[in-house]
Amino acid sequence: MTILYTSDATMKALAKKVFGYAGRTFKVVGRTHYTLANFWNGGSKEFAVMFSRDGQRFDLKPETTDPYQVGSIQTFEIPVNHFIITHSIIQGQDKGITFYVHPEELPNDLPASDELTIQAKIVLFCYRCYKSSYAGIKDYRQHEATQIIKPSEYEIAKQELITKGLISARNSLTTGGKNIAAGLPDIYQLTQQYQAK
Repeated sequence: MTILYTSDATMKALAKKVFGYAGRTFKVVGRTHYTLANFWNGGSKEFAVMFSRDGQRFDLKPETTDPYQVGSIQTFEIPVNHFIITHSIIQGQDKGITFYVHPEELPNDLPASDELTIQAKIVLFCYRCYKSSYAGIKDYRQHEATQIIKPSEYEIAKQELITKGLISARNSLTTGGKNIAAGLPDIYQLTQQYQAK
C-alpha cells in the first residue's frame, strides 16, 4: 500500500539532511523487503539509506557504475523499527522521496473509505480516473458519474467530499482523496453496490 503525504516536518527535515531534497513529493510504502539497484540506468537511479527509529543511519552499500557486477542488485529486509528512505530520479526527472516501512508500522489514522456514502465513492472514483474535461464535455467526471447516479446525488456527494477535505477548492483530489481513491474497488463493483442499495 502506498500513502501519499503533502508535507511532514520530520520527513522534510530528514530528506533535506540526507539528500539535500527541498521538494514537496513524499510517500510511504509498506514493504518487508527492498531491492536496491544502486546504479544509473537510462537516466534513472534510486539513492537509498536505512535508518532506525532512534536515528541511527545505515548506508546500504557503495554506489556502483556496473549493473553487471556481482552484488550490484541486492535485496534488504526492512526490520520493524527501521525504515528505508529513497530519493528517486526516473528518466532524469525528480520523483521525490519514498519512505519504505514495515507494513506493521503504517499509519493507522488514515480516513477509511467506508465512512463515505456509495455516491461519494463513485464521485471519488471518477475524480481519480477521469480528466476534468474530455471529448468536448466540460465536466467529464460529472458526465461519467451521472451515468450511474442521479445529478442531484452527484452534487450532494461532491459537497460531502469537499467538506471532508478530499476534493480541493480547485476541483482536484487532495492528498487524502488520492489515498482513499487508491483503495476503492473498480467502477463495476461500485455500480453494483449502488444498484443493490
